[in-house]
Amino acid sequence: MEAKLAISGGSKAVKAEEVLCRRSSMNYKYENRKDFVFKICRLGLWYLNCHTCGEESFHEILDRQLPIYRLTTLWDGKNHPANSDFPRTNSQWCQLADELQMLYKDNKLDSLVFEEKGFDLLYPYIKGRIQTDIENWPWIPCGYSPHKLPEENVFDIFAFDDIESADQRVVCFHIANICMPESPFKDMNARAHGLLNMVKAIKHRFPSVEKIECDSWLNSFEPFLKLFPASYPQKNEVQPKVGYGFNWWGQFLSRDGSFHNRHGKIMRQTGKFPFVSRTGICDIDNVEEYLLLKL
Repeated sequence: MEAKLAISGGSKAVKAEEVLCRRSSMNYKYENRKDFVFKICRLGLWYLNCHTCGEESFHEILDRQLPIYRLTTLWDGKNHPANSDFPRTNSQWCQLADELQMLYKDNKLDSLVFEEKGFDLLYPYIKGRIQTDIENWPWIPCGYSPHKLPEENVFDIFAFDDIESADQRVVCFHIANICMPESPFKDMNARAHGLLNMVKAIKHRFPSVEKIECDSWLNSFEPFLKLFPASYPQKNEVQPKVGYGFNWWGQFLSRDGSFHNRHGKIMRQTGKFPFVSRTGICDIDNVEEYLLLKL
């Protein structure tokens, strides 16, 4: 028989933990968010400099593989340069991207100079958004969908996307650290209860749903995988390309909301992400059964 997750204090303790986590999430310090935003943008510029090859790839990487745009005041929560319908005529972002490309061409042999000058160019746009994102933490609307996810879709650190059709079979879910400055994996019992509650809610409200799915670097992180049955992680399904989302770049966010310096150092030393983004998907019934056995 599989070992059960440790339970301390029963459901009341779990409820208290959820309340504590939600209260802690309101304490995202400005300096920590600034540290993350500034350093992730610098890392993104470093990545851009290392991976650009040819005229077209600069904009391709900047728009489709880096998180920078959504960290600027230019992001409206709807239009993104990775999308084909992005309004490029007189676009302030496109002008900014062209200026970054000019800096890249001028400093092609000096990555540090490009990183410094590029950051200076981005500075007013990223600094101006910091407070807005703090106020919307942890479910920053523009971080997960154009509109804020309904409260009834949020369960502990988990939240699932709106169902688009009555016969939808698969629903995607997301993860955010509501326990800041603590790690969300400090209390696995509370996380298991949160996941179970989400699964039950989906089954009750949307009977057509058969599977839950998540694309994330956390699917390469063993503590997170303990919440799911063995059928969940698709270990061979690595995302074909690095994307601009936090399913890749979220691993550089530390538990207190600052930049994860150790992961950043690994990236700069190896040129690789410490954790690759993988797909996780399995039958919703299997997840429920697994958690009921564990709790």
